[in-house]
Amino acid sequence: MRKLYQTEWHNIKFNDITKISESSLPDDKFYNSFYNEFFNRYDDFSDLNPDWIRLKEGVSAHCAKQYFKNKQDSILSVGCGIGIIEKKLLEIGFSQIYVTENTDEPLKWIKNLIPKSRIFVSSFLEKVPHRNYNNILLSSVDYFLTDIQLYRLLKTALKFLDRSGQLLLISWSFDNDSKSEHPADKNGQFWGWIRSIDEYRYALKNSGFRYVKHEIIDTKTNWKTLILCAQL
Repeated sequence: MRKLYQTEWHNIKFNDITKISESSLPDDKFYNSFYNEFFNRYDDFSDLNPDWIRLKEGVSAHCAKQYFKNKQDSILSVGCGIGIIEKKLLEIGFSQIYVTENTDEPLKWIKNLIPKSRIFVSSFLEKVPHRNYNNILLSSVDYFLTDIQLYRLLKTALKFLDRSGQLLLISWSFDNDSKSEHPADKNGQFWGWIRSIDEYRYALKNSGFRYVKHEIIDTKTNWKTLILCAQL
C-alpha cells in the first residue's frame, strides 16, 4: 500500500470547511462538515459533475450486464455514499436493493428512492439484519480501510452472502501504474491508501473467498475502474 492524499472532493476544498491533517484520516467531524457544505451547494444528483455521474452510471450499467443479471436478486450495497450507483440500478430495474452507510448524512437523496426498511446506518454491517444476499457490493470503501479493517469487513460480508452469491469490490484508488492519477500531495488531507490488484486479491482470498477474478473497465471518463468479483 501507499498513502493517498486529497485536497478537495466535488469541488469542495477541504481547507475551506475544516482543518485538514496529513497524518490522520478524516473523522466524523470532517464528514459532517463536508456533507453540510455538499447539500448546501447541491440540490439533486443532476447538479453534480457530469463526468462523475457518467462514471458511476457506467459502472452500474456494466455490473447490471455482467454480474447482476437477475433483477429479482437482492443487492446489499455497503457504503453506498449518496447513492448514484444504486439509483441507476433501480432505474435499470433492480428492485431488491439494500444500502448501508456509516452515518446518516450522505443518505439524504437516496432515502427518497429506497424503502426505509432497506436502509441501514451501520459500520461493518453491525446493525444490518442478517439474511443471505445474492450480491454484496463494496464500492469505493476500500481506500479508507486499513488491511485489518478491510479483512474484517470482507470476513463479515461473507457471512451475509448466499452460498451461490457473489461479492463485487469496486475501486477507483487502485494502483494502476499511473502515479499521476493519485498524486501524493502531502499538503492535502490524508485520505487513505492505494493498493495493488494483488493486494486486493490476497485480501479476498485471505478472508475466505475461493474464487476471485478481476477486470479493469473504461467508462470513457478520467477514472479507471477496478472490479473484483469474489465467490465462495
